[in-house]
Amino acid sequence: MGVSLVIQGCVKVDTTETYEIEGKRYGVTRGLFQGRWYHYYERALSYAEGNFWQEAERDYLKAIELRDADQLRARTYGVHFVNYFPHRELGIALYHQNRFEAAIRELEISLRSHATAKAEYYLDKARK
Repeated sequence: MGVSLVIQGCVKVDTTETYEIEGKRYGVTRGLFQGRWYHYYERALSYAEGNFWQEAERDYLKAIELRDADQLRARTYGVHFVNYFPHRELGIALYHQNRFEAAIRELEISLRSHATAKAEYYLDKARK
């Protein structure tokens, strides 16, 4: 007699593409991707580092959908915190895609939540 075991869990299966350039991978997270806001944000930062702006935009938007406000030391789990600026980083991704009006909107949202020199720098560039 055979036994079948079906396990259903909360681990999100992720089929998002990763890229590799000169031995460096982009579109990755440090641990298992489980579809939480901080996983989308981390992966978006990885895409942006490789200049994969559309992929970064997609993940920033999902991170914002799950957790909206930019902030210092956003709690991820336990006693783990990250500096979380999805609106700022989305604005930068939009800027690099020459979508200046949308970039300005996102950067202004970021500055209303928490002012940073990086957001101000890209806002000035987008307005020019």
